[in-house]
Amino acid sequence: MQFLSRLSAAAILLSLTAPVSAQRLTFGVITGASLTQDFQSGSFHFAGSGTIPDGQTVSSTFTAGPTSRQLIIGPKLELRLPWNFSVEVDALHRALHSRETTTVFYSGGSQMSLGTSEQTHASWEFPVLAKYRISRSLLHPFLEAGPSFRPAGSGTNVTHVGVTAGSGVELHAHSVDISPGIRFTHWKEGFTEFPPVANQNQIEFLVGIDRWSESSGWATAFGKRFSPGVLVGVGLGNDLQTDPNPTPFSGGTHSESNTTIAGLILEFNLYRNLFLEADGIYRPLHAVSLSTEAGSTRYAVLTWQFPVMAKYKFRPSSAWRPFAELGPSFRLDGNFNGPVPSHYGVTAGGGVEARLGRIKISPAVRYTRWGKERIPNGGGISLNEVETLVGFAF
Repeated sequence: MQFLSRLSAAAILLSLTAPVSAQRLTFGVITGASLTQDFQSGSFHFAGSGTIPDGQTVSSTFTAGPTSRQLIIGPKLELRLPWNFSVEVDALHRALHSRETTTVFYSGGSQMSLGTSEQTHASWEFPVLAKYRISRSLLHPFLEAGPSFRPAGSGTNVTHVGVTAGSGVELHAHSVDISPGIRFTHWKEGFTEFPPVANQNQIEFLVGIDRWSESSGWATAFGKRFSPGVLVGVGLGNDLQTDPNPTPFSGGTHSESNTTIAGLILEFNLYRNLFLEADGIYRPLHAVSLSTEAGSTRYAVLTWQFPVMAKYKFRPSSAWRPFAELGPSFRLDGNFNGPVPSHYGVTAGGGVEARLGRIKISPAVRYTRWGKERIPNGGGISLNEVETLVGFAF
C-alpha cells in the first residue's frame, strides 16, 4: 500500500468496450490515490471538562491530522458520443484516514496523553464527467468536467457535493489506449470546524488503460459477452434490531423496514447456461433513536453491498427462464458513530428471467446471511436480510 502511495498511485483503468448503436459503452475499473492529504491538521480545546477527587479541574485538547494517502478503487463507465464527446461515471471507494490524539491537562500543572489512534472514514465518490477529446495524429488530449457526489456516512465531517475538472492525453498502442491525466476536485465546505476537517481541494493522478474487443457482440468483456444493467428493489423486514423494551431512561431504537435498494448489474456468460453476476448495491439502513430528553432522531447506516454469485439458468429455449444463484457478498459502510455491520456474508436467491425486446427483466428474491457485527453490541445490525429485486439488463 505504501509503495502505491509513493508512486502517486497512478490509476489503472482496465476497460471493456461495447458499441451502443453508433456509440460505445466502456466498462472498467479505476484505481489510484490522491496527491493531496485527506484531512487538515487541527485541534480543539475542551475547557472545564470535569474535576477529579482531589479537587483539581480537568481540561483536554483533541488534535487530529492526516495520515498517509491510501488506495482508491472502483468501477468506471464511459459512453462515447459523436463529435469526440463522451460521458464518464465513476464510483470510487477511498478510505480516508486521520490520526487523533487527546491530551488531558490538570489544574495542578501536570498533563497526560491518552495516546494516538488512527480513524478510518469510508467514502464513496461519484464523479459524473462530460469529456471532450481533441483529435490529433499521435496524442489525443482530453478535457473533462462535471459534478461529484460523496454520500459519506454520518460522523465523518465529509461534505457530499463538489466539482471535478481534469485533463490528460490518450496514447494508442496496438489494441490498447493509455490515458494519463490529472483531476482536481473542490468539495463544499465542511459541516463543522471540529477536527478532523476534510480538505476541500483534492488532486489525483490517473492513468487509463483501455483494451478494445473485436467481438461482434453488442457488449463484450475481452471477447466474452456480458450484460450491463440496473437493479432496483425493496428490503423485507427490519434493517436494524428494534429494542423490544425501551425505558424512559435509556430510550431505545426503532428500526425502519422496507428499505429501497438500487444498484448496477454485470452478468458474464461463462459456459452455456452458467453465468457470473456481480452487483454493486447502495442500501441505507434506517432507524429512529428514541429519547425522552432530545426527542426522536432518525439516522441511517450507509452500506454498499457487492454480491458475486454463480448463476444457473434453466430452460434455455424458453421465453421464461427460471434461475438460481449463490455466492459471497461483501459490504462496506460509511458510519462511525453507530452500528458497525460485518463486511462479509453469503447470498442465495432465485427468480425468473423474461425478455422484452432487447431488455431482460429478472424479478428475484434473495436471502443474505451476514457475519456478526465488527463491534459486539454496536447497535443491532440484523444478520439476516431478505429482499425482492428486479433487474433490467441489456
